[in-house]
Amino acid sequence: AQDCAGGVKCRDWLHFRHNCTDPKLRRMFLPTGEITNVDYCVEFDIHPKCDACQTADCQALLKSGQEAYLGLPYWHGRCDPLANARRTEQAAAAFGIPGALNNHITVDPDLVATGVDCPRSKGSSWACAPEIAGMAGPLCSREFNGACQPCFVPGTVQGPDPPPMPYCPLNIFTKGPYTDRLDFPIPKCKTNKASDGCCLYSNTCDGESDPNRASLDDDGYALVAARSNSNDVEVFLRRAAGGTVAAQAVSNTDAMRWAGYFGWENGPATRTLAQVLEETAVLAKTSSPPVIVTSQAQVVQIDNKCFELAVSWQPLDMPMMVGTTQSSAKACQEQCAGTAGCRHFSFWQSPGIASGLCHLHDISATVVEGSVGYTSGPNKCWEDIDDTSNLIDKGHKTYVSSDYACMDWGTLYEPALPGGMHMIPQGDGTNEQAIAQCQTWCVGNPACEHFSISFPSRVCTLAGAGASIMVNQISTVSGRAKCDEKDKQAFYRLFLDSPGLPSGHGRVAGVSMAVALVAGISLASLAVVKVVRTGARSCRRTGVSGTAASASSRGLWPSVPTVLVSVGSPTASEDSEVGRALISRHQDF
Repeated sequence: AQDCAGGVKCRDWLHFRHNCTDPKLRRMFLPTGEITNVDYCVEFDIHPKCDACQTADCQALLKSGQEAYLGLPYWHGRCDPLANARRTEQAAAAFGIPGALNNHITVDPDLVATGVDCPRSKGSSWACAPEIAGMAGPLCSREFNGACQPCFVPGTVQGPDPPPMPYCPLNIFTKGPYTDRLDFPIPKCKTNKASDGCCLYSNTCDGESDPNRASLDDDGYALVAARSNSNDVEVFLRRAAGGTVAAQAVSNTDAMRWAGYFGWENGPATRTLAQVLEETAVLAKTSSPPVIVTSQAQVVQIDNKCFELAVSWQPLDMPMMVGTTQSSAKACQEQCAGTAGCRHFSFWQSPGIASGLCHLHDISATVVEGSVGYTSGPNKCWEDIDDTSNLIDKGHKTYVSSDYACMDWGTLYEPALPGGMHMIPQGDGTNEQAIAQCQTWCVGNPACEHFSISFPSRVCTLAGAGASIMVNQISTVSGRAKCDEKDKQAFYRLFLDSPGLPSGHGRVAGVSMAVALVAGISLASLAVVKVVRTGARSCRRTGVSGTAASASSRGLWPSVPTVLVSVGSPTASEDSEVGRALISRHQDF
């Protein structure tokens, strides 16, 4: 806990805000990037160039050594994939997830084991099967966050090249529907080099994976890392460290132990051997593990089963609104339900503090997974909505009409068609109506294949065939000229509330997930937390929006809105005649 005036520890967020004694915490960034002193305490701020961590400007700033983070040290490094991975894994251990800090498991294994196979949904906006057999993806795995998260295989002949992140777990072709080699042949690889990743999925890489004999280069490292064994990686790194920046770390037992653990991933290696050795040298100078977990147990309760931990939305507030202090996430939801246009809320609260900050978001907001300290949810939970017959969930409790089935949040198509940009005036209907109007313009233009609308400007962009899709675009909604029945049916298995389907199955309402992300824990006193309900990944700062790398993938890749699947019984949906019919109809697509 932080020190506050009067020689006492800060008792809550508001007390900290006005009375912290560390002058370094009374600074913030101006929009220009300059640092200014303020008369209140800032829990965390990030340089404006790093509102989106993956941008070239942000990466250049981080490499320059300039201050990119202000506020409490625990939040620093939010654009560092490895730092996020460590935070995630430490929190997984704190939440009591079996396998945390020894097998890179950040989701309760029972949740993964009981989850139904991911629907294939080929050709839809939420796909778990490649358009062409043998392509790099998308495939889907529940190992990232318990939901069906799309992933890809790197280094394939058929591409895409480079593939989007995250990379699939190395065992993806040994589980569920992906064992069917007729529908899911293992992709052909460009090379047999382990550092290219692809051959690791088929065990066809050249070279030796024995840590005592593997070549001391990127290929040897990738082969040893694919063994998924911390001791093996440690043995290899001890051999490779000689004459490098990590040479002095070899005598540090704790540092080498953690280097061995953080040196492998559940997918192919995403770092070079040189990068891992640099990390090893850093570990020798820091605490092991980097975030210390104490033995004091604490139970984190979520007010409502439709809320998600470690998830927030950006931009942080609706236009012309600012965050307010509320007593709980439930109270924040009630404020959202009573505010015109509010679709989601984000509630930030530190452990042991009675109140927190409530932020409201409209339909244009983009999800930010891995928002440590946040609880979010919809304006109303599914079971509290009077009529759900025509609603679907686009992920993270985004309950919208099935007319939105072919639309995606956080994406933008370009280039625009000639004369294909229109601004919809602020007074011309709600944001929902503006999205519909933009799609209508696309329908009326024979050359238009895709539309995108950006907020708060409400600029509608029409794009033709062959347009490129830009991801990780804040406050944008995109889609095709028309959402057809195929798009809507891709959701039926998850969202159709049909007679004969057991309660809680066949739709996403009431998901309970366990995943490893800490909900606002201070650096000085991190309590072991047993999670009751929680959800997902990436990066967030209080007061300024931004997306950082996934802790699970340890690489810079955009947040992907994820559909969370009810997983109470693995075969419950199949147990009824209606369930079998829905699944059969779903798999036709």
